[in-house]
Amino acid sequence: MSQPAKSTPAPKKGSKKALSKPPRKDGKKRKRSRKENYAIYIYKVMKQLLPDTSISSKAMGIMDSFVNDIFQRITREVSRLANYNKQRTITSREIQTAVCLLLPGELAKHAVFESTKALPQCKVRAATALLAKISLQEKQPKGSYKRHKQNQFCQSNCGLYY
Repeated sequence: MSQPAKSTPAPKKGSKKALSKPPRKDGKKRKRSRKENYAIYIYKVMKQLLPDTSISSKAMGIMDSFVNDIFQRITREVSRLANYNKQRTITSREIQTAVCLLLPGELAKHAVFESTKALPQCKVRAATALLAKISLQEKQPKGSYKRHKQNQFCQSNCGLYY
């Protein structure tokens, strides 16, 4: 008599053993899609404020969804403000107004104060990067068309004259 072929038993329900998928026909590995989140930034701020405190992954997920929600609300309000004023460009003024409309009292004041404190630092960084780029362009011959276009760009966009 022939014996029946042995088959591998099905994994039990709740088993942690992973089932392996068969390899792809073309032999390439599948790339995972990256999911952007604010976890590293939340972690860095938390460590600045509370160095000896940790956070669980569930709590980090909740914080991430909270930041995404606030970001979406602010962008929606900024978009509305720009449409009301018939503007095509969003400035820091619209963002500041949206924050004041969305966040309650003292929280809005604190957010506006921190943003006005951070804005000059961003402008200095942008201007420094622009100056570094232009100093590299200065090494080109005097009659270069590319250098001339770069100077026009800087004069019109940031008010710096070279």
